[in-house]
Amino acid sequence: MRRTTICLAIWAILPPVYAFNDQSQQADGYCNSLVQNSEGANVTIICGVDPKVHQQTQQEKSELEKKLFDLYEQRIKYLEERNELVDKTKIAEEVVKNYNELRKAYENLQAQVNAQTDEHLTQLLTEAQTALSTAELEKAKQILDKLLAALESVEKQIDLKAAAHFTQARVALAAFKPNEAYPHLKKAYELRPENFEYAITYADTLQKSPRTYRDRDTAILTYQTILNWLRPLVETDKTHLNDLGWTLNNLAILVASDTNRRAEAEQYYQEALKIKRDLADKQPAVYLPDVARTLNNLALLIASDTTRRAEAEQYYQEALKIRRDLADKQPAVYLPDVAQTLNNLAILVASDTNRRAEAEQYYQEALKIKRDLADKQPAVYLPDVARTLNNLALLIASDTTRRAEAEQYYQEALKIRRDLADKQPAVYLPDVAQTLNNLASLVADDTGRRAEAEQHYQEALKIRRDLANKQPEVYLSDVAQTLNNLANLVADDTSRWAEAEQYYQEALKIRRDLADKQPAVYLPDVAQTLNNLANLVADDTNRRAEAEQHYQEALNIYRDLANKQPAVYLSYVTIALNNLAVLVAKDTSRRAEAEQYYQEALNINHDLADKQPAVYLPNVAQTLNNLALLVASDTSRLDEALLLITKAIEIRTSLNQIAPTVFGDDLAKSFLVLGLLQMQAGKIEAFCEALHKGFDVSQTAELKKLFATVLKEKCSK
Repeated sequence: MRRTTICLAIWAILPPVYAFNDQSQQADGYCNSLVQNSEGANVTIICGVDPKVHQQTQQEKSELEKKLFDLYEQRIKYLEERNELVDKTKIAEEVVKNYNELRKAYENLQAQVNAQTDEHLTQLLTEAQTALSTAELEKAKQILDKLLAALESVEKQIDLKAAAHFTQARVALAAFKPNEAYPHLKKAYELRPENFEYAITYADTLQKSPRTYRDRDTAILTYQTILNWLRPLVETDKTHLNDLGWTLNNLAILVASDTNRRAEAEQYYQEALKIKRDLADKQPAVYLPDVARTLNNLALLIASDTTRRAEAEQYYQEALKIRRDLADKQPAVYLPDVAQTLNNLAILVASDTNRRAEAEQYYQEALKIKRDLADKQPAVYLPDVARTLNNLALLIASDTTRRAEAEQYYQEALKIRRDLADKQPAVYLPDVAQTLNNLASLVADDTGRRAEAEQHYQEALKIRRDLANKQPEVYLSDVAQTLNNLANLVADDTSRWAEAEQYYQEALKIRRDLADKQPAVYLPDVAQTLNNLANLVADDTNRRAEAEQHYQEALNIYRDLANKQPAVYLSYVTIALNNLAVLVAKDTSRRAEAEQYYQEALNINHDLADKQPAVYLPNVAQTLNNLALLVASDTSRLDEALLLITKAIEIRTSLNQIAPTVFGDDLAKSFLVLGLLQMQAGKIEAFCEALHKGFDVSQTAELKKLFATVLKEKCSK
């Protein structure tokens, strides 16, 4: 029953491709609007088939239906092997789309052959037609191989050769074998680079199914070539405007993956957006979805620049309004897009600590939409439910009073992902590992549960190692991430520092190797691991020179990155400077040097906070806090130290008024520093007053206990 039901679903969305030579047949209707798949979920019908044609070609129809169903199942297997989502409705549509594109390629080839007088070529084409009419793709491939071999002896005939190679490529793509399509696509493109169909299919295949990172570069060059002749073409032929818009969009997606080329990517998105807006003015029903998609992609790009988040938000809000309006008319089609934009908007807004409640509202609305969708189509939308639960947990985990709630969201996400992975391990085990990693990070904050956190990390690590053994280029970076996190956890136990260092060193080696091939992508990760390794090694007084080398290398990497992208990496420069200052200050002869590092970090943080106070004022306060401790080591500068810590307390007090569960402990620690400075000045009453204030604002039981102990010992009389 299962096989028959899905076959009917595929057949119902087929235009009449079985009548291979008949180009006059059009799909106008005649089929039911909905069928049900094997899970009982409705599958939307794209078009209909004239029942008269059914009657006349029932045998061909039956054979074609069977072959297309086989392709449908092959596609599911292909997606599982590539760890991609399996949406049966979309797969059915893709099977038919690919087959129709093959038909178009064949018709073009047929026109080329008909212009010849070669009987052998005509006979081969007739045999190919018979095979293709019932989707006998392997047989068609063999016949087209003979056709290509015959064409080798034919001089000139460039168009014919290009058409034959392109048709052979379409056969491979219809069978979901992009690797077999590549050489034929390349040849067709080389023979006729000005042919839009050849060029765009070549670039699109390289983009969607790259064999190596070099394919990405080839796709970029191909898209740029297409742009060079599309731009002047649309000056006289506006029918190609949509082609130009999609070419720009796809090129932007590729270029944006290189952090050094984001300005270029933005130019492509902006040009694509203008084209889509112009098209939507005339045909809003057709092109408004494209406008929203481009706005979403553009916002995603510029959101990485912390100085442009307000601009990114405007793009998201416009995309959201368009998608809400579309969803009011067609909820089944556009509600998933509404949820996607809400999710992206929440991620953006959450970066402002003053707007986390607003971010949570966006996540909650997205979650409700996805739960409703998952009730009807669990196989399609449960992964989205889990993803939103994961993001929501990540947001509220920063509130120490809501960590139990965050853990519930993680646990629900983990259960969904484990269930999905039981059925499709290749697809969903990576998500299981991600949730385990996040859950471990949350649980690790409770010192009584670190063994539990380690179990989660170890399970995540095992999953990721297994995945990396099969697909190292995809999953080695995840292995390094888990090793880094596991090392951070283990390092809290002084008896296990050697073990922690082994984890860091392994993570560092992986990340260096990845950065050798893709420095723009992985050098930030190298710097992160160097920083963490330095933190560990610095606690060994005999290895401080080694720690300093690691810090300096990390700082150099961040400086280089910040020269190209200051909005993204200047904050990381300040972290490296701060850590280096803490280390250098341990050598009393180098405190002036340490102060220089702090001052540079403070100046950068002040500049960043002038533009984005909600994001960077916490960093200003932390640097002031650390600088105060350093300056206080010189008893002649105690008043200066008190001034610095007072400024830190002012900032943290204002932050604490907005989000006490987030900033309470930081404020408490500044009061502790103030108390120590007052004690150093001999002001016991002021010391006790500062500690009482610290006790009142502290959030964690561990910190409250510290204040209570000191207060009892020093201020109980």
